[in-house]
Amino acid sequence: MILMYHNVIPEFAPLGQKQQSISLIEPEFIRQVSILNSIFTIIPLSTYISKKKKNSLRPNEISITIDDGTFFTYEIIKPIVNNLNFSITIFLNSLHIDDGPLIWGNYLHALCFENIYDEIKINNKVLKLNTTRQKNKSKKYLQSIYLKYKSPQI
Repeated sequence: MILMYHNVIPEFAPLGQKQQSISLIEPEFIRQVSILNSIFTIIPLSTYISKKKKNSLRPNEISITIDDGTFFTYEIIKPIVNNLNFSITIFLNSLHIDDGPLIWGNYLHALCFENIYDEIKINNKVLKLNTTRQKNKSKKYLQSIYLKYKSPQI
């Protein structure tokens, strides 16, 4: 079995970041991998694939991966896996390298939900960010601008 995680964030992360469905706070990640490590033998993904091809994989062997990993996630999980003495494979998100397209939905979500700003001023309009309703409304407005112009530069 291969278990895939996405984003591991610190406990002190902003509420908006914690509310993303793919985010797991560090203490919960530690709890989960500690339980997994006590039940299963966690092996590197390359070993898992090799054993699977040879039909030599034991039922108690699993591999853990992190999809769309960031350096921030790496810094959080490194001491955890070192302490528990197993490997995790991190697939890095390279979409933003060079001239590739940006994931604007993620940026708009972060802008509106990470509680950094109380409001955003754009096109002579003030977008309030105090309540969840205001944040959702502001995000939808920003998305409509992006879809209209297909450009983050307004």
